[in-house]
Amino acid sequence: MRTRRPISALFYALAILVLGACSGPADPGEFQPLDFEEFIDGKADTGYLSNKAAELEARLTSRIYIDMSGQAAEAIQAEAERLRTASRWTLQSHTSPQLKYARNPLKSEKLDLNLERGDPEVLSVSTDANGVWLDYATAIESLVKFKELEEKGLTPADLVGKQVEFLLPAVPTTAFSKGGIACATDPDGDELHAEDLRDDNYFYYFDPEKDGCPLQRGTDLVEAHYEVISSLDAPSVFPEYDLLTADKKISMVALFGQITHGDLESNDLGWIAYREFKRDMEREGFSRTREFENGFGEQLEKTYAGGLEVTVDFYNPEALKDHRPRDEVNELFMQAIHDHELVYYNGHAFYGSLTVLDRPEAYPTDTYQVIFMDACWSYAYYTKQVFEHKTSESDADGMKYADVVNNTEPGITGSHETAWLLYQNLFKACSEWMQGRAPSKYSWNNLIVYMNDSADRRARWYDPEEFHAEIYGASGVTANCFNPTGRSYCEQGGSSSRTHSYDDAVELPIPDDDTAGLSRSLQVPDSFAIASAAVKIDIQHTYIGDLVVKLSHGGTERILHDRSGGGSDDLRTTVSLEGFDGMDAAGEWTLSVADCAGYDTGKLLSWGLELTEEGGGQDVIQGEDTGSHAIPDNDANGVQGTISISDSSIAGEVEVQVRIQHSYVGDLRIQLEHAGVEVDLRKQEGGSAQDIDESYSSQAFAGQSAAGDWVLTVSDLAEADTGTLEYWALTIHPR
Repeated sequence: MRTRRPISALFYALAILVLGACSGPADPGEFQPLDFEEFIDGKADTGYLSNKAAELEARLTSRIYIDMSGQAAEAIQAEAERLRTASRWTLQSHTSPQLKYARNPLKSEKLDLNLERGDPEVLSVSTDANGVWLDYATAIESLVKFKELEEKGLTPADLVGKQVEFLLPAVPTTAFSKGGIACATDPDGDELHAEDLRDDNYFYYFDPEKDGCPLQRGTDLVEAHYEVISSLDAPSVFPEYDLLTADKKISMVALFGQITHGDLESNDLGWIAYREFKRDMEREGFSRTREFENGFGEQLEKTYAGGLEVTVDFYNPEALKDHRPRDEVNELFMQAIHDHELVYYNGHAFYGSLTVLDRPEAYPTDTYQVIFMDACWSYAYYTKQVFEHKTSESDADGMKYADVVNNTEPGITGSHETAWLLYQNLFKACSEWMQGRAPSKYSWNNLIVYMNDSADRRARWYDPEEFHAEIYGASGVTANCFNPTGRSYCEQGGSSSRTHSYDDAVELPIPDDDTAGLSRSLQVPDSFAIASAAVKIDIQHTYIGDLVVKLSHGGTERILHDRSGGGSDDLRTTVSLEGFDGMDAAGEWTLSVADCAGYDTGKLLSWGLELTEEGGGQDVIQGEDTGSHAIPDNDANGVQGTISISDSSIAGEVEVQVRIQHSYVGDLRIQLEHAGVEVDLRKQEGGSAQDIDESYSSQAFAGQSAAGDWVLTVSDLAEADTGTLEYWALTIHPR
C-alpha cells in the first residue's frame, strides 16, 4: 500500500490550488470548531464511547498448522501435548499472525477487526507426519460504523447472531512466499504490483478467492467461522484524571512522522502538521523552554490554574525521517512512550507492525497513559498491541493503566487539529480537578463525540460534496475508576460504588405466535435517582426476527428489540436505556417478550438491570479554632493556631475563614501549612486598614489526605502596631 495518509496539510495544499483559481470559491478562512463548552451541556453522555461506531463481541473459530517437517514423531507429539495446556501467550503466538488475515473478509461485511480479546480456547489438537493441527476459538472485538448500519436500516443489536465464513492461511508465515501476487488484491481497487508486497503487509492484500491463486483448501487454506455474540454498550466513563494529576504534573510527547517518502523536504505534510499543532499550543499559552539536539524538536510548557504543570516534548519529522537508521528511530519512539503519560503519534500507519509497541519495556510500569496513534485505521492496527504488552502483575490485560484513542478511517480531515481539541480539553479537565471542581463534562463519551463532531465539521468545510471524516473512539476505558463527584467507581470489590445490578435467572418458554407473550418482573428495593440504566438480555430463539422485547418502569416503556435480525439465532446483548434518567429506581421493572410469528420458538434464559445512581459530592470537612491568640509585634515567627482533622478523605479546594483584630493590617502575613505544604494566604497587604474578617481559598493541598494538623501562622513583620488572632476556621471540600 503506497502513501494513504492525506492528512489536513494535503487538504490545505489542494485548497490553495482550487481556491487560487479564478473560478474557485472564496477562501473560507481558518476552520474554527465549536467550543467544547458550547458543544456539551454536561447533562447526558452518549450510549457508546464512539457515537459513530459500535463495538461488537464475536467468536471466531478456525485451525492453524504448526509445520515441523523433518522432526521426529516424538517431538511432534510433545508439541501437541504442550499446546493442549499452553498459556495464552503461547497460543496467541500461533493464532495472532493468522487472525490478521481476517481483516479483508470482515471488512467486506463492514466490520473493522481489532483482533483477539481474551484467551484463545483450545478446541482440539491433532498430529500428522509433519506437524500439529491446532483447532481453536477466540473472542474477537470488531467495530461497525453506524452510517453503514443506517443504510441497511439496522442497529448494532440487529447484528447479534450474524455469521461470516471465510478462508485463512493454515501457515500464515508461508502465505506470502506461497501465494505472492497471485493471491493478492488491493482492497481499495488500486493497481497492485509485486514490489508492493512484503511479509508484514501481505495480510492487507490477501485474497485467497482470486482466480489463479495456487493455495489449496485443506492444506494451505482453512475455513474460519465468525459469529457476533453481543453488542457492547459503554457507560459514562472518564479518563483517570486523579492519576494524571497525582504529582500535579502531566508529561506529554507529540511525534510527527515524515509523510512523503524519500528525502525529507521542508514542505513535507508531517512538517506542516507539526507546525500547526505547535501553533495551537502556543495560542493556548504554552511557551518554549528548550530545543532538542540535531534539530529534532523542542519542549513547551504551561502552568494551568490549580498549579497543573504540563510539559510537552515535540519531535518533528527530522527525528523520525526515512533516512534515519530504524534502530535509532525505534529507540527514540520507545523512550518517548516510556517517559510520558500522554503519547501522541501523527504519521503513517505501519500495518499493525510497529514493533516498538510490542516491547513491554517501552511502557512504564503501573503508570496511567493515554496513547493516541493518529494514523490510518489505528483501531485495528495498534489497540491490541498496546493492551497486550502494557501489562504488569497489577494490570493483567493492560487496561487498568492505559486508554487508547483510535480511529477507523484513513486520516484525511486535519487529524492533528482534532487531536489538539482532545488534549486541550484533557488539560482543562485536569486543571478543574486540581482546583477542586468536578470535571463532570469531560467524560470520554463527551470528548469522543466532540472529536467526531469537529472532524465532521472540518470535512464538510473542506469539501461539502465529497464529505469524508474520521471515526474516533476510545478503547480500554469502560472499567475506568475515576468518579468526578465522589468515591472511586472501583471501590467495593472492584465494581462501581454507584452501579447496582439486579438479575433474574429464569428459563421460561416464550409463547409461539402470541403477541401477549410473557412478562417477567424484578423488584428493585433500593431508592435512588437514576443517572443511567442498561438491561442485559439472554434469549434463546431460532428466529429473533419474530421477537418484540420491551421494558417498563414507573409508567415509562422502552422497546429494546423490534422484530429485527431476521433468521439469526438467539438474542444476547446489553442495551443502554434512555428515558429513565432522574427517575427513582425503586419499584417494579417489567420485561415483556413476545413472539409475533409462528413456527420458530425459544425461551427467556435470564435478564437483568444495571442502574447507576446520580452521584453527589461528599460532605465537606470542617474545623475551627475559637481561641484568642496574641500576635507578637515585629516577629517573623508569629503565632500559630492548629486545627486537627481525623477524616482521611482526599482534599480538593480548601477554604480558610480568618478574623483578626489589628491596627495596621499591612504588617501581617498569613500562612497555612499541612503535611509539609505551606501556602501564603495574605502577605503584607492592605496598608493602614484595620482588622481582617475574610475568607481565602487554595488548591495547594489538592490530592493530599485531609487527616492531620492544619496550622495557621499569623506574623507581624513591622513594629508599633499590634493585634490578636481572634478566630479561624477550615472548610475542606473532598474530591
